[in-house]
Amino acid sequence: MRSDFAIRLYNARRISGLSLDGLSEAMNHAVSKQCLSRYEMGVMKPRPKILLAISEALGITAGYFSGVSSNINYPMLRASVQCEMTDELLCQIESIILFHVERFRQKADKLNLACSFSCPVRHLLVSDIRGASAAADMLRNEWSCGDGAIPSMLRLLERRGILLFESDLPEGIMGLSTWVDEKYPLIILDTRTDKTTVERLRFTAAH
Repeated sequence: MRSDFAIRLYNARRISGLSLDGLSEAMNHAVSKQCLSRYEMGVMKPRPKILLAISEALGITAGYFSGVSSNINYPMLRASVQCEMTDELLCQIESIILFHVERFRQKADKLNLACSFSCPVRHLLVSDIRGASAAADMLRNEWSCGDGAIPSMLRLLERRGILLFESDLPEGIMGLSTWVDEKYPLIILDTRTDKTTVERLRFTAAH
């Protein structure tokens, strides 16, 4: 199994859309692509100075690589029954979440964005289908959804303060949700057309 650092570096580079050559160039060739490849394989770890250069090139903090930049709850997954949760897969999922949170926070800080979320049905205890239906009706009422079809599920979630990101997720996982720092609700969806459909995407977001 690769180290947590190796998995986090690979995912951060991949989500950023950079090749090994591209990341090396973004670092002004402080290290070669061969050296970066060894980091991602877990063969080597960078010195603090190089780690800082990698962080700056990827637009994240060095805390991302140690997993201490944010506190993330165990994610709830919408996955196929064949998906087996291993320690490496969990680390991969965590790294994807952390990366998106890091990049969002930097943009929010620059724009002085204040994020807040309040769930109108959080106090309800749902134990059967009748309770679930009542909670859904209450939420629709509080969020002014009416009783018809919701035109855009994703727009509704974003407008209500849920952080919504698009990312390639591991095989068998269509989407996930979690809380960041016990404060921010977050959803990540895999929107690749070879993996999902518009209808399934809406259902995954609602799930």
